[in-house]
Amino acid sequence: MIEAIKSRIPRDVRHQIKAGKSVLACDEAGWNSLHLAVKVGSKRILMELLKAPEVKQNATRLNDGDQHGETPLHLAARLGRAELLLELLHAGANVDALDDYGRPPLERAITGNRDNVVEILLRYKADERLLEHEGKVDPAIKSRLSQMKRVKHMMKRH
Repeated sequence: MIEAIKSRIPRDVRHQIKAGKSVLACDEAGWNSLHLAVKVGSKRILMELLKAPEVKQNATRLNDGDQHGETPLHLAARLGRAELLLELLHAGANVDALDDYGRPPLERAITGNRDNVVEILLRYKADERLLEHEGKVDPAIKSRLSQMKRVKHMMKRH
């Protein structure tokens, strides 16, 4: 399955799925095929994987994390892959999933300066309270989020 995903040829992925290859099997780093599709940045491959019966029957597995708890949605947020993030959200990925460090996808998007992804996550009702760690929001994260919101507000007015 890994080579089929890396090839970025949806037909190869379809053949692997039909041959019974697992979409949700993990490598040594805890990545499954969904993580890899996000990494290579292929919407078509991701959509093939999301249509797989194994995924449809185990929708909660969309939130499986790697060895650090990073879900495919976290990865899409961190890398700024807005189209892939939307596909994962439409498929039922948890907008507020936390990695092993307590970070939601929203935090990964903010720290990565992925404004378009932040906007999408907020539209999908990402919980800003999850940005708090030990009762406080990192000042840099708070400042960056405020700046993003101001810019968005100013753009709406013009």
